[in-house]
Amino acid sequence: MWRGFRYQTGEACEFVPVLREKGIIQADIDFIDEINVYIDVLSKYGILLDETAKPDFDALDGVENPEFYARYTFRDKDGKILYIDFFHIEEPDETYASVDLG
Repeated sequence: MWRGFRYQTGEACEFVPVLREKGIIQADIDFIDEINVYIDVLSKYGILLDETAKPDFDALDGVENPEFYARYTFRDKDGKILYIDFFHIEEPDETYASVDLG
């Protein structure tokens, strides 16, 4: 079902039809507030955040999917429930631990 890599915010013309057809997609976010970008983009297609549903932070196993952030629920203009699983890829902290000072 998954395409092997996750969607990005700029790929709305690709992911909106898939979301409507399959009811769920996976998407990458570089920072948590990027979810708002998806919400704005989807609203232009008539897909709105279901504000009665809370984000599900346990929808996927965190051990098997360590980058999983949360599943958000949306509703299409016809009332169909749609889901996006957001994955947050945290940048590694830059430290001097790996620098050879010798």
